[in-house]
Amino acid sequence: MSNNLAILALVTLVIVVAFGFWKKVNIGVLSIGLSLILGTICGLTSKEILAGFDAQLFATLVGVTFLFSIAQVNGTLELLANKAVAMVGTKSYLVPLIIFLVSGTLSAIGPGNIPIGSLMTVVE
Repeated sequence: MSNNLAILALVTLVIVVAFGFWKKVNIGVLSIGLSLILGTICGLTSKEILAGFDAQLFATLVGVTFLFSIAQVNGTLELLANKAVAMVGTKSYLVPLIIFLVSGTLSAIGPGNIPIGSLMTVVE
């Protein structure tokens, strides 16, 4: 039964990803909904299904997404990229070092490496 459940879950995930790309919907929400349906069909309780859902990771991802959207809309990312490029001038090989230093400084201030990593990948 365990192997069948794993295969069924994998097939469901592939279907969710394909549907998400086709209809341009959030595959995370679809995955959570279908995991509840699939788990219930396989005889699991909703408490057992949701025990595998990391609420702290979800809150971090929502916060990072919100932070990223604010930083992009208000022009912070563009300004940061322009300032970094202006700092190195014609020495373009120094851009990765500047990005590293800015990322390290921002991470040390408080938000940690995950939010800063997602912000800085867009800057590069």
